[in-house]
Amino acid sequence: MVLEMCNRIYSRVPLQDFIGRNTELDFVIRHSVQGSQANKLLVLAPPTSGLSELLRQVFDILFLSQEEIMPLYFSFSHAQKQARKTAENFLVTLLWQSSAFRRHDPGMLCVSPTKEEVKKLLSAQDFVWMDFIDGESSTESYLQAVFNLPMRFLSSGFKPFLIFDDAHIISEMEEPFQQLFCQLIENFRFPYVLAGRRRALLSLFGLCSPFLTLRLNPLKEEDARELIEKLSKEKNVKVNEQTADLIREQLQANPYLIGVLFEEASKMGFNLDSYRQVEMVINEMIFSGQVGRYLKRLFDDILPDKLVQREVIGLLHETAQSENKRLPFSVWERKLKSYNLQAHDILQRLYIHEIVQIAGADVEVSEDNALLYDYVKARYRLEILNEPRALVIGENLLSALKRAPRMMARFYRKSTSLDLKALLSAFNFQEVPVKFLDYGVFRTEIENGENITLPQIVYVAETTAFYPSIGQFIERGFSYTALGFKESGEEVGWLVAQLDLASEVTKSVAEFWCDRLEIVAFICGFQDFRIWLVTPNGFTEEALQLLKERAVYSSNFQQIQFLAETVNVSGVFAQKTNHNEYEMVLPMGEDTELIAAYAAEEIARRAGFSPKSINKIKTALIEACINASEHSHSPDGKIHQKFKLEDDKLIITISNRGIRMPLEELKNQQSEGRRGWGLKLIRGLMDDIKFMQTDDGVKIVMVKNKD
Repeated sequence: MVLEMCNRIYSRVPLQDFIGRNTELDFVIRHSVQGSQANKLLVLAPPTSGLSELLRQVFDILFLSQEEIMPLYFSFSHAQKQARKTAENFLVTLLWQSSAFRRHDPGMLCVSPTKEEVKKLLSAQDFVWMDFIDGESSTESYLQAVFNLPMRFLSSGFKPFLIFDDAHIISEMEEPFQQLFCQLIENFRFPYVLAGRRRALLSLFGLCSPFLTLRLNPLKEEDARELIEKLSKEKNVKVNEQTADLIREQLQANPYLIGVLFEEASKMGFNLDSYRQVEMVINEMIFSGQVGRYLKRLFDDILPDKLVQREVIGLLHETAQSENKRLPFSVWERKLKSYNLQAHDILQRLYIHEIVQIAGADVEVSEDNALLYDYVKARYRLEILNEPRALVIGENLLSALKRAPRMMARFYRKSTSLDLKALLSAFNFQEVPVKFLDYGVFRTEIENGENITLPQIVYVAETTAFYPSIGQFIERGFSYTALGFKESGEEVGWLVAQLDLASEVTKSVAEFWCDRLEIVAFICGFQDFRIWLVTPNGFTEEALQLLKERAVYSSNFQQIQFLAETVNVSGVFAQKTNHNEYEMVLPMGEDTELIAAYAAEEIARRAGFSPKSINKIKTALIEACINASEHSHSPDGKIHQKFKLEDDKLIITISNRGIRMPLEELKNQQSEGRRGWGLKLIRGLMDDIKFMQTDDGVKIVMVKNKD
C-alpha cells in the first residue's frame, strides 16, 4: 500500500528512510480510503515518537499518489491557544491545502501564506466560503462555521481526509472550545484522524462516538537496529554490536532520539563504538544539543512562569531522588500553594507529557527515561544550587558511564527472562497435569495422572505495579501478579516470580520469596491467592518440602515449556541463538586461510557432509581467501567469513573491505597468485557462487549441497 517516492511536501525524511513504521502508515492510509462506521481514528503516541513525521508522510503519500481523497493536515500549536485565532489558522490552512490539491500543485505548500494572501489566490467558491465564515460575529458561531468547512468540501463532491496533529493541546485550551470542538467533529461524515499525546487523547475523545485506535510504540528491536546501521553509514559514524544495544536501550528505541544522537556525533566528529563515546555525545545532546533545547521548549510551553518552572524542577528532582521514585501529592500541593496554583493542574500537564505518573495519592517518576531526568538533575544543580556548569557536565558524564554497564546488564538479563505475562494471560480454565506446577512430581518422572484446573486470568501486571517496594528485590520483567476467577466463580490472585539462579533454589531463597509475595497478597487484600516460583534449574529437596507445606507452586523452565505448549502460547522463551550460523574474522596472509578450512571442515562434518564434499569445501574456501588477500587492497587486512547451515546445504560468505571491482571483472577474473587456480576452480568445486558489491568492498557467496 505504501508507495516509494522521491518528492516530499511536509515530510522531513524520504519515505524509504522512515524505518519501522510501514504497518502504521498502511493502517492510517487504509482508514483514509476505506473509512468505517467509526470515522474517527485516534493515534496515541508518547512524546518524541515520530508521530508528526508519520502524519506528514501520510499527507505526502495521499497528496502525490492519487486524486480522489483530499488530505488536509492541521497541527495545533502551543504558541496559539486562543479559540478564534486557532480557528482562523485552521480556515487558512484548509483552504490553502484544498486549493493546492485541486490544482495538483504541491509547490504551493512550500509557503505558509497569511489570510490576506490566501484570499487573493482563492477560487470563487473558496472565496465565498471564507467570506461567509468571516461574516460570523460571535466566537461560537465562527468556530461552528470554520470547523464545518470540511463538510462543505464533502457536499461539493470531494472526499476530505482530515488529520489533526498535536490534538492533545486542545486539553490546554479554554473548556468551552474543548466542548464545542468535540461536538463538531462528532458530526463529521468522513474519515479523520486525531493524533497526539496518548494520555490526553483518551481523556478528551475516548468517551465520544465509536473510534479506532492506533498506538505508536517504540521501534521493534530489529527495526531499531536497522535504523542504527543506516544512520551509521549515512553519517559515517562507527558503531559496534555492544554500543548499538546500549543506544537502543538507553534511548528506548525512540527513532527521534536515535536520529539526534547520530546527527550530534557527526557534528562532533565522534564515533559511537564505545560506551564512553556514546555517553559523551548523549551528554552533549542534553547540555548543548537538540534534546536540551527540546526539553527547554517543552517546559516553557507547559510552565510559562519561570518561578513556577523552577519550583517544579526542584520537586521533580526531589521525587526522582526519593527511595521509591515517588512523593505524596500533598507535598506537591503544599509547595505549589505559595504560587496560588492548583497542583492538580500542573501535574496534569506533566502527566500528559509523560514527565510524571500519577499513582493513587502519589506522584511518581520513571527511571527508564534517563535523558529526561539527567536534564532535570542538571537544571536543579545549575539553577537552584548554582553549581559550576563544568562540574555538573563532568559529573553527569561520570554518572552516565557508571549507569551504562548496569543498564545493559539489566537488559541482557531481561532478554533471557520468560514472558510470564503472556503465559498467565492465556490461562482460561484449562486442565493441565499437576507435574507442570509441581517440580517435586516432575523430577520423579513418574506420571501420577493428576490434573490442575487453571484459573481464568483477566488482568496481569508487574508485581511492582501492585507493590512498588518489591522492586528493590527483583528486576522488572521477573515478577507478575494476575487477577482472575477460579472455576467455581470465586476471585483468585496468582503471584509469580522468576528466580534467575544458576543452581537449584535453596530453602532459604524459597522462603524469602514466599514471604515477599505473601506480603504483596496481604497489601492487595487478596482473600484467595496462589504463589508460583519459576527457576531454570529447579529446587532442592529442602526447598520443595517448604513449598509443599506452604502450598506454593514450583516449575523449572522445562515444565514451563510443556505448560506453554498445553495452553497454546508461543514465544514464552526469549529468542535463542541460531546454532546453525558461525562467523569468523581472520587476518590476511600467514596461511590463516588454513584456520578457516579447519573450521569449515568441522562444521560440515557435524552437518553430515561426505568426506569428498568436505575436501571440496575446504579447497574452495582456501582459494576464496587467497583471492580476497591478493585483489582487495584491504585497509584493515581482515577477511570476514560466515558459515550458515540451511536445509541440506552449507552457505559460505567471504567478504572484505577494499576496492570495489565491476561485477563482470570479478566473474571473469582468475587468480595469478601462489596456486594460480582462482575463481574457475571455485566454480567447479561448489554448486553455486555469487558475487556482490558492498559499500566498500566485495562479497562472495558459495553454496555446497549435500551429496
